[in-house]
Amino acid sequence: MKNKDIVPLIISIILMLVSFGKVLTSNYVLNQSHYIGMGCLIISTLLYFLNKRIYIYVFGLTLFGGLIGLLDFFYTTFKIGFAGIGVNPIFIALLILFFVFGKDEMNKLFPEKPTK
Repeated sequence: MKNKDIVPLIISIILMLVSFGKVLTSNYVLNQSHYIGMGCLIISTLLYFLNKRIYIYVFGLTLFGGLIGLLDFFYTTFKIGFAGIGVNPIFIALLILFFVFGKDEMNKLFPEKPTK
């Protein structure tokens, strides 16, 4: 598979579509953080095809925002943590996939500087 770096984005889009299906077929209601997350996901999807350099920044920030709870695009929110500090395990998994599959793109974006 040549474009492995799109895998985390596709999984995120699937989660968003599942959320839409769940909202349409049940009593779930999306809140402001869901709409912000879905907006960021749509922008990230457009940037993937238009400008990959900016996509890496925007999608990375989107995943980090979801990790700390600023936004979400799945209909239910999971938190793992203690003492009032929690992180979303869905976003941890997506961030790991983002770094693993996007390693080549990030190496082009942030090349290692030769040591003197």
